[in-house]
Amino acid sequence: MTDNQDTRFQQLMIAVRRRLPVVHYLVDCVVWLVALPLTTFSRYDFSIDELELDATTRSWVVAIIGQGIFGLATGLYTRRWRYGSFDEVAALAATVLLTGLLLSVVHFGWFMDGAPRSVPALTAAVALAGTVAVRSIWRLYRQKQTRLELQDAEPLVIVGAGEGAEQIVRALLADPTSQYQPVALLDDDPDRSRLSISGVRVRGPVSQMREVAARYGARDVLLAVPSATSDVVRDVDAIATNAGLRLLTVP
Repeated sequence: MTDNQDTRFQQLMIAVRRRLPVVHYLVDCVVWLVALPLTTFSRYDFSIDELELDATTRSWVVAIIGQGIFGLATGLYTRRWRYGSFDEVAALAATVLLTGLLLSVVHFGWFMDGAPRSVPALTAAVALAGTVAVRSIWRLYRQKQTRLELQDAEPLVIVGAGEGAEQIVRALLADPTSQYQPVALLDDDPDRSRLSISGVRVRGPVSQMREVAARYGARDVLLAVPSATSDVVRDVDAIATNAGLRLLTVP
């Protein structure tokens, strides 16, 4: 890619970021546009001759309007939630289900006699699965891109694999400007020996800190247990010091 093309691409991405809610809404509308004929076809055993184009088109209009109205009401398109987060997916589910309910009301009450009565419910289910899938794919893509950008960051071994460690790992992997890249977890709980957080796995107990840090070339260790007592901090610090590592802690 030439410098001119790279500049244009960056300008395009900046423009897209400024209009992210609109982009998200358009993507969700595309999912509805795919879900409606798909579910209608399935009710007619995929026979195109049975498809009522007029009823399907009107269903599209209702779904798109409903998705926009309910999406604004739930904060889905007002940047209230981070894209792909649990809160955002919960708002998405509420939006899609309310849109499906609106579609059912319009279907039964007004002008959708040409479409099967089970289409609204089936369409809402397919649309929900589709919109969640799009967000999941995008989140995985962003995590992959961030990992590539973090290749030059300092490798970091994290002590603990609980809620605190999960928040820290996700925060570090979501920040392409982070100084550290989490590479391994250490935890003495045998029930967490196979645990993985965003692709960062538990590699052993705390006593194996030296070996794990050497494997990944880490020079720093982060104690991600906010509730740790002073005795625990002292013990972990002693292990880190003996291994020639610097111990970091969180409040």
